[in-house]
Amino acid sequence: MKKILLIILPLLLIVGCSKPVEDSTLINKDGLMYQPNSDTPYSGEVFTNYSTGEKEYQGRYKIGLLVEYAYLNRDGSVKKLINYKGVMVGTDSVYYIKDTNKTYSGPVFTL
Repeated sequence: MKKILLIILPLLLIVGCSKPVEDSTLINKDGLMYQPNSDTPYSGEVFTNYSTGEKEYQGRYKIGLLVEYAYLNRDGSVKKLINYKGVMVGTDSVYYIKDTNKTYSGPVFTL
């Protein structure tokens, strides 16, 4: 029993205390994300910061696949993503939220 605990406890500490990595350091291999010099798909948290140091993006990978993500405002609140189709109008360089004159420059997605 003690031998099992001696094996399991360090593994739990390594997994539980793993630090998030900068998203741009991951490498895409056949649709899965890996850390440099690793043959195992990455599982863990990732982030990207604004140039001023605040967190801009945070996500979580499981076995190399992105399973959760959020874009953040500089104050740490989560940005609301806008569905590009049917909500945005404009040209390739300037988009407006439909039925308003308000320009939009945040993240978008399409289904």
